Amino acid sequence: MIGAWTGVIALMLVLYWNSTSTRLERHDEILSAIRSIKDQDALLNQSLLKSRSYLEKTYDPMNDAIARIHTATDFLRKPETGVYKSGDSDFDRAFEDYEIFFGTRKKLIDRFKSGNSVLKNSLYYFPRSVRRVNRITGGRTTVILNDLSQEILAYNVTGEDDVRASMQKKIDQLRGLAANSADDRREILVLVRHAVNILERKSDVDGLLNQAILGPGSRLNDNLFDAYEARHTRELYRTNIFRLLLFAFSVGLLMYVGLVFLKLRLAGVSLRNANTRLERLNSAFERFVPVEFLQYLNRKSIADVRLGQFARSHMTVLFSDIRNFTSISERMTPEENFAFINSYLREMGPIIRRHEGFIDKYIGDAIMALFKGSGNRGVMAGVLMLKRLEVFNAERAAAGEDPIRVGIGLHTGDMMLGTVGEDERMQGTVISDAVNLAARLESLTKEYEVSLLISEETLSEMQGHGDFETRFIDRVAVKGKQIPVRVYEVFDADPPKARLLKQRTAPLLSEAFALYSQEKDYRAAIQKLDEALEEFPDDRALHIHRDRCQAALATNE
Repeated sequence: MIGAWTGVIALMLVLYWNSTSTRLERHDEILSAIRSIKDQDALLNQSLLKSRSYLEKTYDPMNDAIARIHTATDFLRKPETGVYKSGDSDFDRAFEDYEIFFGTRKKLIDRFKSGNSVLKNSLYYFPRSVRRVNRITGGRTTVILNDLSQEILAYNVTGEDDVRASMQKKIDQLRGLAANSADDRREILVLVRHAVNILERKSDVDGLLNQAILGPGSRLNDNLFDAYEARHTRELYRTNIFRLLLFAFSVGLLMYVGLVFLKLRLAGVSLRNANTRLERLNSAFERFVPVEFLQYLNRKSIADVRLGQFARSHMTVLFSDIRNFTSISERMTPEENFAFINSYLREMGPIIRRHEGFIDKYIGDAIMALFKGSGNRGVMAGVLMLKRLEVFNAERAAAGEDPIRVGIGLHTGDMMLGTVGEDERMQGTVISDAVNLAARLESLTKEYEVSLLISEETLSEMQGHGDFETRFIDRVAVKGKQIPVRVYEVFDADPPKARLLKQRTAPLLSEAFALYSQEKDYRAAIQKLDEALEEFPDDRALHIHRDRCQAALATNE
């Protein structure tokens, strides 16, 4: 026991030592120096650009930026920072590349400052020299000097080659005047020297400035920053991991001590608490496994359920699904998605239970529900779900949200309810082709643009199905069945106008289907369908049958 506690204390000391911030603070200093290099490079670049535009009056900002970069690089070269950079070849290469670049750049800047001083000096004294020459020559050179002055001003701004060539011609003219005039020679040659300095230094200074302005250096200081930032991130991650481990270990140790203490204090009431927890657990399980499912398996508790147990039953299965749910959900956040689905299911679930059905499973926004016996209860639940949807959509419209539509399919048949899975994970399910057919009917609601479809089996077993408004829709082939299934629509939940039109056109649809499916009289069937479409042009089912007849007629002809 003593050895175990010694090991715990030693582990905590190791975790504490590695979670201290000393190393991390040194890494922060190094990263700060690298950031300083990057920032001063940018300021140096700004000073050079201002110098190009004659906006910078002194070289102080430029010299200050260079000094700060020197300070940062000297700090990075110190032996005490070496241990924190050791082993990082990427950083070493990036730092070496940057130092070479910066050394070259500083030499260019020094040459630029020297050349620029000469250029500025000549620009300053040239106008004075012009006035002296004009005074000495008695105005003989006024035209040449005025033109040259204007061209120097233009060349200093634009640096254009044609201006440079014109300047050179006038400088040559002045040299000729100096050669022919002994009295004026000295002042003219001084003026020529200033003009030549401007002519030659301008291009040199601009070239040095263009080389010194940050080009590839931005990539080099970015590489330097990125290389060490990756190292800094790893160090930060390492320190945080040790901090997290120390915190988790400390919390775990405290929890262990607390649990031991609680265990000693609560030993006398543990059995009662366990029974209470079991009761709550059973209550919670009922929300995940319907109690009706247990009743079908003849089990009182979920604890009595075993893998492979099943029961046969004649039932109606209902499938319901929200139309275009994917496009709706893409416009919502995950939180809004779950809130929307739960608000919708909260409206539909009670309707199913009120009609003696139970929800077998939720499949995202879809519902699979089971009703024992004939299809009346399932159909009634489906109709009321659609009517409740109208109220739900009205509430959504009041909140500024778009309405939704659902499709519902029902089929009645023999099913097996049981458990599937393996020993460590199992679930209740229903096995039957009736389930597949109900799901197929739900998907057909999209094709025919209706809300509720039922199979012929469900219709035939509905007691007093005249209480529902139904019409024949189609006969469809279903996977797993050799004989096509007759499908009917229940339209009690439709708007009054649509219900009236479906009542009127239902006989025409049935007659048309009999004409082309049994007698192959496609023309007569099209005539019936056209008659129905005159009354109800928006009925998708009528259009589908007419297109089918038209295609068959074209094929036969």
